[in-house]
Amino acid sequence: MELDELRLTWQALDRRLERQMALDLQRERRDSVGRMRRSLWPLLLGQCLQVLFGIAMIVLGVAAWRTGARLEGGMLNGAFVSGVLVHVYGVACIAFAGHTLHLAARLDPACAVLDLQQRLARLRGFYVLGGMWIGLVWWVFWVVVVAALHAIGPGGDLFATQPLFVWSAIGGGVLGLLATWWFHRWSRDPRRPRLRQSMDDAVVGTSLRRAQAELDAFAAIDRE
Repeated sequence: MELDELRLTWQALDRRLERQMALDLQRERRDSVGRMRRSLWPLLLGQCLQVLFGIAMIVLGVAAWRTGARLEGGMLNGAFVSGVLVHVYGVACIAFAGHTLHLAARLDPACAVLDLQQRLARLRGFYVLGGMWIGLVWWVFWVVVVAALHAIGPGGDLFATQPLFVWSAIGGGVLGLLATWWFHRWSRDPRRPRLRQSMDDAVVGTSLRRAQAELDAFAAIDRE
């Protein structure tokens, strides 16, 4: 009888210990995901600023193409085209930022660790892709923005009044893009692992690296 009672007591203690361990793991998951999401606030702030920047580009673009439509040549002049391009770029900025914020919001503490890892990987991949499309075009796109600003001022069509400046600047931007592409290929050489890692870290950003480190640390605990 005493052995039966002792066995029942041990079984009850074992169940309590399992429940406590499950609660501790759940608490650790919640805290870890909370730290992970807090580490992303600089990225989220940057995306909110990108939305505001996109709105500013749309306002500039609309003003430029409406002005260009009244100039000689109508929809074929440089002022109108630059306004349309700036307008489209502003919409793209907002779209990329909005989807990035949506992916960040899907990092739910209730998700399984593997699911969280996959969602963070999707966020990371889309953020890098968006940064490339939104950022690299500035090698050339700054000329278009200057042309749009010129259009809404007293200068009119920059492509018509200063074609040498415009096409020289665009040519220089294309060379800059090619140089960036070459350096990226050069830095990916397996013989330069430290440079490759540094480039990857710079592209991904501190926020996502910290979030990944938090999730990896919890995943290690979850596997134990």
